[in-house]
Amino acid sequence: MSGIDKFDPLFFHITPMEAELMDPQQRIFMQQAYAALEDAGYSERALSKLKCGIYVGATQGDYANLLKKSNQYNSAYAFTGLNTFILTGRLSYYLDLIGPNMSIDTACSSSLVAIKQACDSLRLNECDMAVAGGIRLMVTSDLHKQLEELGMLAEDGKCYALDEKASGMVLGEGVGVIVLKEKVMH
Repeated sequence: MSGIDKFDPLFFHITPMEAELMDPQQRIFMQQAYAALEDAGYSERALSKLKCGIYVGATQGDYANLLKKSNQYNSAYAFTGLNTFILTGRLSYYLDLIGPNMSIDTACSSSLVAIKQACDSLRLNECDMAVAGGIRLMVTSDLHKQLEELGMLAEDGKCYALDEKASGMVLGEGVGVIVLKEKVMH
């Protein structure tokens, strides 16, 4: 994924030092969530104290492997920057939201489960609006090498889900964020 180094930490009230130790998955998801809210017509002022849930499907990234090679890995900022469970709380705090937030890791289905949880929260009136989505970013080739060693990757690099030609999985990167509200019935 390109542009993973493009992040304005001061916009999100994050120090440059803290941002440097944040997994790019956190930085990119925050930017995309903010963009999704803007696209939905919400300003920061309109969001303040809004009963809005944040749900993200994210797997622990490999950015930690890069930080381990530096003396910054044991920093307190590395702890908050590398753990996916911090992401939703960080976004809720920045936007001054009141509502549930949940980081979900169910491997390949993380984004789907995050969106389902957001829909359930809306139906249960736990929130009036929800931001949901997911992110997966690989900044090293470590995972690919591990899965290749285990024989878990598709031999031809193609995914044939639920097909007899299936020979393994295919890795990918991406981010997606949507804003959900309950449908008003008339």
